Amino acid sequence: MNPLFFGATSRQLFGIHHPPLGRSARPRSVVLCPTLGQEHIRAHRAYRQLAIQLARQGHHVLRFDYYGTGDSAGFAQDATMEDWLADIGTAAEELQDMGGPKDLVLVGLRFGGALVAQAQKVADGRDVVLWDPVVRGKAYVDELNAIIGGTAPASGATEEVVGIGGVHVSRALHAGITASDLTSLRMRGVRRALVLLSRADPDSERLANSLRQDGADVTLRTVPMASSWDDADAFGGVLLPQESIRAIVSFIEGSS
Repeated sequence: MNPLFFGATSRQLFGIHHPPLGRSARPRSVVLCPTLGQEHIRAHRAYRQLAIQLARQGHHVLRFDYYGTGDSAGFAQDATMEDWLADIGTAAEELQDMGGPKDLVLVGLRFGGALVAQAQKVADGRDVVLWDPVVRGKAYVDELNAIIGGTAPASGATEEVVGIGGVHVSRALHAGITASDLTSLRMRGVRRALVLLSRADPDSERLANSLRQDGADVTLRTVPMASSWDDADAFGGVLLPQESIRAIVSFIEGSS
């Protein structure tokens, strides 16, 4: 694993590059796009294990933090949806500049899946993995605030800052997340897609059908997990769904 900062000097992003440790008949560049807040914390080990397994299969992998999150520069109070969509493109470019193959796969978990779906310029002609994607942003925000407790954090709230599940974000970012809606999104450029669900979700199933109608080769799988990403009782703990990780590796290897 190679930690690094990349991107523009004024808005450095932090990432961890997993170079290939094995050989693959079809080596690929894989960018892992994270979700938000407590879900991101719960998913950290799962993403790490996914990256390690993909590297062992011979792929270049980059996991990273969006601007204003994790170890990247800036504050979430200064970020926008447009920033985060651009960050996905920056991460893809960085991985390929480091020698990763031009054949790119974008993996997005929860709201990361929503971002991947909307990163049209990056996803065009690519393969994507939408892992428990957030289809309706407003419902997602409402659910997180109901679990964690309200839209206004206990401290630090201002006219320009609001909370999503206890995390400070700018009102512009809050508006972008709330307005995110994949129910009417067209993703005509996607080549192959894995829509991986931990439980039945009609919205995600309709999204998979929409992708098929737009010409993508779509695999829809449901792999139950012992817990859920938004389980408030389990926040602070990790969730390591090995079967789901294996399903993603298999899809990227082309044998799903």
